[in-house]
Amino acid sequence: MPSTPDRCVCVIPRTGFPSTDLSGYERPELQVVLRDAVGTPWQVGHDDAEAIRLALRDTAAITWAAGTEHEQEIFSCDANEPQPFWLGPDANGRPRWSVSFQLYALIMEVTP
Repeated sequence: MPSTPDRCVCVIPRTGFPSTDLSGYERPELQVVLRDAVGTPWQVGHDDAEAIRLALRDTAAITWAAGTEHEQEIFSCDANEPQPFWLGPDANGRPRWSVSFQLYALIMEVTP
């Protein structure tokens, strides 16, 4: 995560699992890490992480970043945990929360 601002959200893509069939769907994972400023009440970060988790869990047939160079068709997205995970403070004492998601996405590879 960047050192500033104190309050921020970082999305970290993970490779996840390769397709086990010929469908072309990949199963990448995303970890979303939220960071607050020192002294922010515990519940604020938790509630923000929970709002992200609830907004994305059990979504299906959706296009992320539509109309951009990063457009991605998502077949389904589900939360990996039943609630946000407390990561503890960073090196500067700023509280951090994490939520992660399992995606099923049709990955279109462009051949040169």
